[in-house]
Amino acid sequence: MSMKSRQVLLNWHNWYRSITAKGEYKIANKNSKLKILPPATRMLQLTYNCSLEKTSLEWARIAQCKMVHSKTESGENLYAVGAKIPHEEASRKATKPWADELSDFGMLDLTDWGGGKGHASQRELRR
Repeated sequence: MSMKSRQVLLNWHNWYRSITAKGEYKIANKNSKLKILPPATRMLQLTYNCSLEKTSLEWARIAQCKMVHSKTESGENLYAVGAKIPHEEASRKATKPWADELSDFGMLDLTDWGGGKGHASQRELRR
């Protein structure tokens, strides 16, 4: 990945984390008991980790690009795009579905991370 692609990916992750940290993340699902996430008390900005990028690329090769998670301690947010999509665009597009999981699936309370919200949990667990 280029430095620009990495920065785009990082900026979008941190933007979603910022609205969550400020208590501005709205949940649209009509069955959700929570309608807005409360402000976070210790959500820090992410920094890019090239070692994790390398590990992710190695796993993608091992998994032959199948949408399966590794068995490591690091969580993975899986996303696939066509080969012709520029990395910067893919970086931008990838973060939205993960961020929208909480809004789309709703939440009963702050411990409700099941039911399709696994990717969002990677972003939210360090509140």
